Amino acid sequence: MDIQITRANCDHALDVAALFDAYRVFYEQPRDPQAALDFVSERLQREDSVILFAWHAREGYGMGFTQLYPSFSSVAMQRIYILNDLFVAAEARRKGVAARLLQAAEDFARSAG
Repeated sequence: MDIQITRANCDHALDVAALFDAYRVFYEQPRDPQAALDFVSERLQREDSVILFAWHAREGYGMGFTQLYPSFSSVAMQRIYILNDLFVAAEARRKGVAARLLQAAEDFARSAG
């Protein structure tokens, strides 16, 4: 499977929002595509979080995402990232997408110090 992981930007908002809405439905929240788009767009515009987006490179569809929120560790006296959300679309499960997203999250956090 041709899985690509990228840090989402505003150009990815629609694709990420569709996955984000499905994520919320998985947790028994009502479907609300517009609210999902508004939330994701705001996070991306304000850079409040880091969203790593998995997509199928050949076919061009979204497969999953993870969202990291920056915080700080008082004990370590440094920035940390909290992995708050991880979702893989049902049709993309059991194909290594979650593992790739988790590895990308770890790589991102390490590279950010």
